[in-house]
Amino acid sequence: MIGAGLLDYSLYPYGKFFHRRPDAVVGGSVLVFHGSFEVPEVAAERAGARGWWLLNHNDGTDAIVELTAARKHALDPARVDSLLAWARAMAARLSRKNR
Repeated sequence: MIGAGLLDYSLYPYGKFFHRRPDAVVGGSVLVFHGSFEVPEVAAERAGARGWWLLNHNDGTDAIVELTAARKHALDPARVDSLLAWARAMAARLSRKNR
């Protein structure tokens, strides 16, 4: 199930469903698709969101792991690269501080 509003954004990974006819529509805004779908971009978007959250909670080391996973299928790799740079700088700073 996908909220229909998510199909309107070019950066969201759900765009491939835009050209498919849903199997059902719930409440006029939730689209239901049955079957198995390869959508690595969805996993990348979630990993990127976790990486962003970790950065905002001063966990650069774990953010690097999430953002590295996100980069492979990211719709905007340059944005992930900038977050990775931030995460690496944070991790290095925290590493020096803990010595």
